[in-house]
Amino acid sequence: MTFHKNVSKLVCHYCGRTKNQPRVCPVCGSSKIKEFGAGTEKLEEEVKNLFPEANIIRMDSMTAKDKSSYDNMYKLMKEKKVDILIGTQMIAKGLDFENVTLVGIISADLSLNIDDYTAYETSFELITQVSGRAGRSKKQGQVIIQTYKPDNFVINAASKNDYQSFYNYEIQARKAFEYPPFVNLITIKILDKSRIKCIDISKKIKYYLDLEYKKNFRLKIIGPNPCKISRINNKYRYNIIIKLKDSQLEDVSSFLTRLRKYFINKNKDTSIIIALNPSDIN
Repeated sequence: MTFHKNVSKLVCHYCGRTKNQPRVCPVCGSSKIKEFGAGTEKLEEEVKNLFPEANIIRMDSMTAKDKSSYDNMYKLMKEKKVDILIGTQMIAKGLDFENVTLVGIISADLSLNIDDYTAYETSFELITQVSGRAGRSKKQGQVIIQTYKPDNFVINAASKNDYQSFYNYEIQARKAFEYPPFVNLITIKILDKSRIKCIDISKKIKYYLDLEYKKNFRLKIIGPNPCKISRINNKYRYNIIIKLKDSQLEDVSSFLTRLRKYFINKNKDTSIIIALNPSDIN
């Protein structure tokens, strides 16, 4: 959970749950608790200390909860009533402000560490999109990228807007490690309030897949494993990943549809989500 000063609450950005900030550590009982981190709220605080005269607004999931608040911020920017805009990924897309001449990308390499085959593509796209906010009219734009990995190929390619070099690098990696577009990925997510039940159903699904396809189709089946975020909205989450060829897709998809129906009918409180080539496999 993330602490938000404006509401003095801990907020979960996955399920929306909130709770009061603990005054003592639930493990050791110490009262020496201090907030730290580099979220947008903390960044806004630091920037205000550096530029006390500047008109600063923050655009994230807490300040732009609905269309009216988002539109109001957009209007302020268009009317040039804002000196500094601080935001999350939501400001990278769809915003066109002719008066923006400087863009700073904080901790640009964080997305490189995401446990997903699309991590490099996501990082490249995000950096180039955010960079594109600067200098969109006749004024010269400047982009400053903060990174702990200045020699990383993705950071370098994105800083030069070199799509072709990035594509050549990424497509070779996808081929070597058997990821789309060279194979298809099917993810099977199993969700249940009971961790034991979630694991049990996941193992049974894996068993039936092995029984049906392991010898003949030679499918590559990974898992079941806990999802990256292993519990959301009080439901445990497990994941199975299947790598398969185009020629196998129709048969396996049909089998999974029947398999899902079988388990859902027997377990009314269990959710099973099947996705083909999702952007996030975790």
